[in-house]
Formats: sequence, structure tokens, C-alpha cells
Amino acid sequence: MELNPRAFSADGYLIRQSETCGIFFGVRPSAENGCGWIAAYNLLRATQHPVKWEQVRRDLSRRLLNGGRNGLHLMVLLAYLKEQGCRLRCAVSLTGGRLLADRCRAGILMYGTGSTTHYVAFIRQPDGQLRFLNAGKGREDVTMPLRTFYREIVQFPLFFLLTVAG
Repeated sequence: MELNPRAFSADGYLIRQSETCGIFFGVRPSAENGCGWIAAYNLLRATQHPVKWEQVRRDLSRRLLNGGRNGLHLMVLLAYLKEQGCRLRCAVSLTGGRLLADRCRAGILMYGTGSTTHYVAFIRQPDGQLRFLNAGKGREDVTMPLRTFYREIVQFPLFFLLTVAG
């Protein structure tokens, strides 16, 4: 099983979910519902946890509820990341999220898109901004403060942010 090389950024993060259509996550192609495993892979990569994308997808596929028709359940994602050795901190508001994002190395944001939810991993940059991965239709340069991302991208006030201390 191979992923299209265009799915990856120059530094090896998965940033184009649309390029994963040949890879299934449960009963659906990852291009439709794979944002959860993609975010987990990106977070683990950003925090130097040595794991291959195939292993993350396979591990999380085994835990899907209802064949993954609704994507990856948040509690499954949290349990998996803890098993991988991540020390997680969580927030459910923009204010709490900003406090955590200011002190982390990387994290995952789950947010509403208007019709569904989406997971994106992010990496805190030296200037304090966040580089969002698998956001912005595969752009490699989605870097902005969390507040700006929330204002410009989040369409429904569903917000869950988790970070890895670092």
C-alpha cells in the first residue's frame, strides 16, 4: 500500500488528505474520513515518536466505531495517543486552547466545519504561530495564530484542542 507522494509536505508531514483516496480507513476512503489518523500521524511525527503512517492508520482502524462511517471518535484518538507515550493537555474553548498552544510543541485541533468535524495537527513555530497540517486544501504554508485560524476556518463553535507538552 502506497500513498501518493503529493500527499506529503517537503518535510514529511501528511498535508493533502485528498491524495489518500486509495487508502481505506474503515469502510471509507481516507480522503473522506481519514483526518483523524492523519492528525495522529502528524502529531507523533512532530513529537519524535517513531511511527510510520501505515501503522497509525492500521492501529486506529482496528478501533473504529461503526466501521468508521463517522470518522474517528475523539476518545479513541486520546487513548491511542496516550498509549504512544504522549503527555496530553486538553482544552474546549479558544481561551483555554490559546493558553495550551502557547506552551506546547505540537497538538491536534478538532473543530466544526459547518457540516461535520475535522482534525488537524499543528506545530508551534519559533515565533509562536501555529503551522496547521492537513488544513487549507493541502497548502503547505497554513501558519497563523490560533485565534486567526478559529476566526477564519472554524465554522461551528465546536472546539477541542489537545497538546503534547514540550
